[in-house]
Amino acid sequence: MDAEELRKKLHPEAGKKSLKETYNKYSTAINIAIAVIFIIALFSVFAMWQTPKKTIGPPTACFKHDICTKLVFATTPEEQEIGLSNHTALPEGTAMLFIFHKSDVQAMWMKDMSFSIDIFWITEKGKIVHIEKNAQPCTPPMCEIYEPPILVKYVLETNAGFAKEANLYDGDKVEFSNLPK
Repeated sequence: MDAEELRKKLHPEAGKKSLKETYNKYSTAINIAIAVIFIIALFSVFAMWQTPKKTIGPPTACFKHDICTKLVFATTPEEQEIGLSNHTALPEGTAMLFIFHKSDVQAMWMKDMSFSIDIFWITEKGKIVHIEKNAQPCTPPMCEIYEPPILVKYVLETNAGFAKEANLYDGDKVEFSNLPK
């Protein structure tokens, strides 16, 4: 019998880790894995909470009492100049939203219109600052120019009578969804 075999016979536990050392090693590894999974889950929940919710559906403007209208847009200077001119009507439950690149005093007129409308001037934060109710069609040079009292980012045009039917006033809020970028 050589020295190595003799050592193994006399000290069979030599070179082996104790059960307690093995448990501590695996316990530490498991605790680290649980902590990493918890941190990843926490960051995922935080990221989902911070990500704005995207709604699916047509673009809308919603007012108090859950009254909503579908939107069509005038976003370019050419579309804004034409607006609803040369249209015969707005479909029921639809409005035209003029989206301007920056807030300004956005003047509107009724040139070449064939029907009356309500005009809403709305701030970037969605506050109605002025409503021109039942604006009438006109033929130049006899066209009235309508302006808001302060700078606005949006102008909304609806069929005449909408403001009255929806009981809307200056100071009310509008919430837009699914606007174009």
